[in-house]
Amino acid sequence: MASLQELIWELEENLRQNPNAEIGEILTRSQIDFNDWVRYAFVRESKGCNRNLIFDEPDLFRLTLSVWRPKTQNDMHDHGQSKCYFKVLRGILEENHYHGDGHIANMEYRQGEVCSIVDIGTCHQMLNNMDAFSVSLHVYIPPFDSCNTYAEPGGAAIPVTPSFISRYGFAVDRNSSLLRPDVFLA
Repeated sequence: MASLQELIWELEENLRQNPNAEIGEILTRSQIDFNDWVRYAFVRESKGCNRNLIFDEPDLFRLTLSVWRPKTQNDMHDHGQSKCYFKVLRGILEENHYHGDGHIANMEYRQGEVCSIVDIGTCHQMLNNMDAFSVSLHVYIPPFDSCNTYAEPGGAAIPVTPSFISRYGFAVDRNSSLLRPDVFLA
């Protein structure tokens, strides 16, 4: 698969036939061209992790692109009742996994590597410790519109509604702007 469209078709076909399809394998095989995903790489000055909606099939899956500013992280969070798979398209991302009140793993993912969180009740936090932007492609099965963040492992759940700064390649407001492609080529 060399395009986002081909990836979407393959995800849709596999998930309609088998809700337990090997999404990690599909993402690993995908070789999405830079020029295909960069058109979804919107950012907002005030956000460290910038979530961009690429595709949404209600009750089946959601495909998003996250653009990570240098030296930023997101809050510790869960994915509600959804499974999460992601592939690093640019840079390096660190991930801390938590279950219950404890830290269970610290991982580092480089360009091309794929990860999944499929255990309900597992939380994670992602970090871009690089001095450059990082980019990751995420698949959520099924799509979710609310989740929880946590101030500390095992702490009180804080319900949140994640937002997107772009939808289907268009900014949602004047504060979001498409990142210049040359930012990734430095």
